[in-house]
Amino acid sequence: MTLFATDRIARQDVAGVHRDAPLCAGFSGTLSPMQGYARPMDGVYRVALINVTGDVFGTHITDLVATFDGGRIVSTGREGLTPEQAERSERLLNEKAIA
Repeated sequence: MTLFATDRIARQDVAGVHRDAPLCAGFSGTLSPMQGYARPMDGVYRVALINVTGDVFGTHITDLVATFDGGRIVSTGREGLTPEQAERSERLLNEKAIA
C-alpha cells in the first residue's frame, strides 16, 4: 500500500457562477514511484480514494489499477473488485489510519 496526497479541483462550471457551490470536480495528484519510497513498487496497485476530515476518514476503493515493474508503471486499466480484495484493502487502510 502506498499513500500520496492529492489536491481538490474546483469545478469550472460552478466555481465562477455560484461562489457557495461545493468543490466537487475531482482530485489531482502526482505519484512519483521512483522517489521517496523505501523499496521499488512492483506488482498491481489498486487506486483508492481517502477523504480525511480531522480525525475521521472515509474510503472508496475504485476499479482503477496500475501495474508496476521496477518502480515504473507498465500498464493501467480497470479490474472489478472481489469481496476478498475489498476486505483486504479496507483492513490495510484501517491499519494505516491507526498507525
